[in-house]
Amino acid sequence: ALILFREIEVWDPRYRDVGLQIEQLEAYFELEDVFERAEAAAVAEDWQVAIEQYEALRDEDPTFRADELEDRLFQAYLSYAQYILNQEETMEQLEVAEDYFAKALAMRPQDPSTVELRRQARRAVEDALIEKYLRAAEQALLNQADSLDALSEANEFYFKASQVRPND
Repeated sequence: ALILFREIEVWDPRYRDVGLQIEQLEAYFELEDVFERAEAAAVAEDWQVAIEQYEALRDEDPTFRADELEDRLFQAYLSYAQYILNQEETMEQLEVAEDYFAKALAMRPQDPSTVELRRQARRAVEDALIEKYLRAAEQALLNQADSLDALSEANEFYFKASQVRPND
């Protein structure tokens, strides 16, 4: 269709709304290209790129493949949050993953599986951090058990462990 419209435009540029039709088709094909890049990134599990592309599509034209795009973006948010949690476990990582779980929940606030995944992920990261801090405190004491510096260092690690779940 785009080729035909371009031929008509060459023949008579003022013919009906040929210019507008060309612009609309070009815009549509551009959106399709972005969607294909997002899909390729998702298949490659490059979640950041996939999310960026899906979000760009949603921002550019909220009606473009709306249901399909929502499903893909929702899954990309969840997948990226899980990917982040599978990396080295830190509070910063947890916060980034939390942001992506929150984005997914903003799309589907009543989705119980997302709420549960978020809760499990938070608990797992917290458990790992507490364990890491406790091991570091123990190691500090093993190296120099009667040293005030070692005691102070161990105390800092115990404090960090207590701050992971302050009400626990």
